[in-house]
Amino acid sequence: MTGAMFGSGWTGSGDSGFDLAISADGQAFTLTFAEIEADLDGGKSPDLFAARVFSAVLPIEGDGSDVDIAFTAQGFAFATEGANTYALLSANGQTNVLPFSGDTNESFVQQLSITSGPASLCHLVMVAVVQRDPAFPDAAATLRPSSIDAEIQPSR
Repeated sequence: MTGAMFGSGWTGSGDSGFDLAISADGQAFTLTFAEIEADLDGGKSPDLFAARVFSAVLPIEGDGSDVDIAFTAQGFAFATEGANTYALLSANGQTNVLPFSGDTNESFVQQLSITSGPASLCHLVMVAVVQRDPAFPDAAATLRPSSIDAEIQPSR
């Protein structure tokens, strides 16, 4: 076997459903979340903070030199004045945090690139965090990641 590819035998955990589809050539995957969502319902909950976490371990099979992997997470962020949301995407210890402040109501795309060796594991984490300032009891926030796409980049 030459080159690197996403292998079978992956594991994932989270508080709601998810599905992983690996391409036939093993060069890409799409991870779809059923309902990973962090939510603060303004005026209805005394909570100041909520978070949801998904994690997975995917084997990278093959031989050869290190490979670059590009990840793209997509989802939706909503926050009123006095609330914030954070989308955290991490792979093998490299992390990208995408913050959203009050008056946010938009879809988002978050990107992260890593370098990994073949015959290794890819540790993937997605965290959705929402918080509100106690001075704003009616502030509301929702962060809902919907998918993560990953692709092994062509050799340089």
